[in-house]
Amino acid sequence: MESIFKTFRLLVESDSPGNNTGFSHVIRYLTHYFSKLGHRQIVVGWQHIGLPRLTCSKCEQDLLMFGKLRDECKLYYEVAGGPYEGGMNGRYTFNEYLYEYDPEVIFTLADIQWLKFIPPNKGNRPWVAYFPIDGDHWDDVVWNSILDKCEFPVTYSKFAQEVCKKNGYDNVKMIYHGHDPYIFKPYPMEKVQESINQNFIPRKMDPDAFLVGVVQTVNPRKNWDYWLKIFAEFVKDKDNVIAVLITDPNSQMAYTSRISLRRMIKMLGIHKKVWIPMNYHFWGGYNDLQMAEITNWFRKGCYFTVSGGEGFGLCVAPETMIHTKDGFKPIYKVEIGDKVVGIDGNYHIIEKKVSRKTNKLYKVKTFNESITVSSDHPFYTFSDNKFQWKTPTQLKKGDYICSPIEKRMETISKIDITKYVKCKYNDKYVWLEHGFSPKQKKSISYCIENYHTTKKIVEKARKYLRGELKNVKSEEVKRVASLIKDDVPSPIKYPRYIELDKDFLYFAGWFIAEGSYYKGAFELSLGINDKPYIEKILRFPRKNNISIKVIEKGNRIRIIGSSAIHGRLFNILFGKGARNKKIDPIFFHSKYAMELIVGLILGDGSTKVYECRKQRLITFSTTSLTLVRQLKRLLMSYKIYSSYKKAKDKYRLFISGDFTEILAPLLGLEEYKIDKSKSHTQVKLKDGYFLIPVKKIEKINKAQEVFDIQVKNSHSFVGEFLLLHNSQFQAMCCGAPVVALDYTTPTEFLANGRGYLIKKGDWDIIDGFERPTPDIDDAVEKLNEVYYNREKAQKVAEKGRRWASKITWNSTIPQWVRLFREVAEEIA
Repeated sequence: MESIFKTFRLLVESDSPGNNTGFSHVIRYLTHYFSKLGHRQIVVGWQHIGLPRLTCSKCEQDLLMFGKLRDECKLYYEVAGGPYEGGMNGRYTFNEYLYEYDPEVIFTLADIQWLKFIPPNKGNRPWVAYFPIDGDHWDDVVWNSILDKCEFPVTYSKFAQEVCKKNGYDNVKMIYHGHDPYIFKPYPMEKVQESINQNFIPRKMDPDAFLVGVVQTVNPRKNWDYWLKIFAEFVKDKDNVIAVLITDPNSQMAYTSRISLRRMIKMLGIHKKVWIPMNYHFWGGYNDLQMAEITNWFRKGCYFTVSGGEGFGLCVAPETMIHTKDGFKPIYKVEIGDKVVGIDGNYHIIEKKVSRKTNKLYKVKTFNESITVSSDHPFYTFSDNKFQWKTPTQLKKGDYICSPIEKRMETISKIDITKYVKCKYNDKYVWLEHGFSPKQKKSISYCIENYHTTKKIVEKARKYLRGELKNVKSEEVKRVASLIKDDVPSPIKYPRYIELDKDFLYFAGWFIAEGSYYKGAFELSLGINDKPYIEKILRFPRKNNISIKVIEKGNRIRIIGSSAIHGRLFNILFGKGARNKKIDPIFFHSKYAMELIVGLILGDGSTKVYECRKQRLITFSTTSLTLVRQLKRLLMSYKIYSSYKKAKDKYRLFISGDFTEILAPLLGLEEYKIDKSKSHTQVKLKDGYFLIPVKKIEKINKAQEVFDIQVKNSHSFVGEFLLLHNSQFQAMCCGAPVVALDYTTPTEFLANGRGYLIKKGDWDIIDGFERPTPDIDDAVEKLNEVYYNREKAQKVAEKGRRWASKITWNSTIPQWVRLFREVAEEIA
């Protein structure tokens, strides 16, 4: 084997180095080869109980991993095991070995977010981190800060390497896990059958049964409930199928996650078709030779797993306002099926909603907003001159939190009045039918002239209609009363559809600012300085056959429209009463929405100069919190950022700095320029995001329920204007057909016909992470493909075996040699 010119003292750190897990499997073989390269090692780790087992491929004997081992295997270790004093983070124990052992190189193998304890002051010791990525997003925002201080990051797969590149880490190398071809290989079928007979005959099971096997821990993300449901559906019409579950149903992990395999198996009625060997357990279990023997069993059926990768986990306080297509909603009120704004500015459907309690809360205050989140809630930020995800514990004053610019889209081009107001209508028009009312006022002179009668008769007829006269005998009084009752005005007809054009949106803005509806008429109350805008305001009512009166008195101008239909419509669309004013969501994406903004600000806005900085401001005032939030959101879709605050009983919205120059010309302020030397715009625009500066991060010491939503095709959402996401390989080597979920690394391993990939179904949120679940129907179909077409399954398995058999430890170690050369150069 090729040697390197320098050997190191390695401090090797891993999760579960002594247990029967994937991490343990990899750490055993890597440290085995590191020692062959001449490196001296101390192996430490958490969740370590007992001594792990390693089988030497040459002498085929079990070897203890820690301590001085057989000379012919050339394995030299120093023992340093046991659970960490500092818990999973291992801060205290790791630091002790770091400074007492004084390694030249640090090597870690664990999920990257578990390595927060690696100290910033690790000195000039290079750090080689070998880590997995189980999701197609930047799963844990802690990764950024960790990878920033890691000189030699290495991932398990090409998939994981690409995820790193997407997040700005181009220096991440990829080295596959290897396998020992002397152990994990197809055994002669006579030997496989003999092994099956020895294990199955005592249980009186069919030795020729079709075996569906899996090797995995009892962990929520392994999707055991789906695995068992799929198997139960698959075996409905089959008598010779047995599930072999290589797992520990009584493990501590099963207990803490409250997963009872036996209960699920019994409820599904498949207990006679499931076998769980009892000599497997999390803290020990089978050695590699035994595991190779078991995975060879699955050549008589298939290896089947639906384990899901990880995604984002967001948890925010229940009052957090979420940007939905239908307006703002507190997160506890959003529903599955609602559409929310995602990281790309587009709308995405909510697929899941969960809640939990936590006492690890933080309040993050920005330039104008604040939001309460759990300690692991990731924000999309711009800091250190790059975009990255950060938790509240990583945020610092001066970082920028990103808010996406909402993509504008045309929703509807016209309004059907009949959808909002109860009235008479045909294809083109709407109207109200006026019936008689005792309060209806007809002048006496009108009645005398039109009904050819006398004043006395008219007065008696009106009293009769009001019910004030009983037993009227005069036919003349009855005749006149009947005429008065039937003599109602002809209805005025209005266009049934209102075009969402510039004229209506401009009028709508003014109505929201200054309008009201009362007793069959709507009214806009303007100031004398608004006189220049009246002609443009009146374009909409005139086009829609609405009778208008303009009354100027003193310094006020009243615009009165005598249409009850439109008055009622405006109350529905824009709210009744000043405190309830709003913008209906149908206007958010109108291509003329800017006209509504202009009318609204002209109606209730102003411009002024801050004397202290000579800085121009555009302001808007309202008593409606809903309205000020909606206006802020609408302005943001036009790349205009605003802030608001409450002053007494009003909310005041401010547009300042560079953003005033975008809006000012639209308000008719052509000469509205700002002094760049005086401007201090705090919020910036970059790459489709508003960058909003963080002002303060506060820890909240109280327990509270928090909520999370799962968003399809986005895995992120906007709240408060801020953007808040391999045992199958061994089976392949042994020649077993593999059926797995089409997500993350199985997609890579089983591509090009090397296995059977199951479609993703819904997503689920478990332990605060978003994980895919399998499409049950497709999974059953894939199992049936293997069951009913054994000849094709064998060809698929052989194709997978040929690909996997090339990835041995001997083929991957030269990559580690090259990497360690780089490490040596850095030390030198």
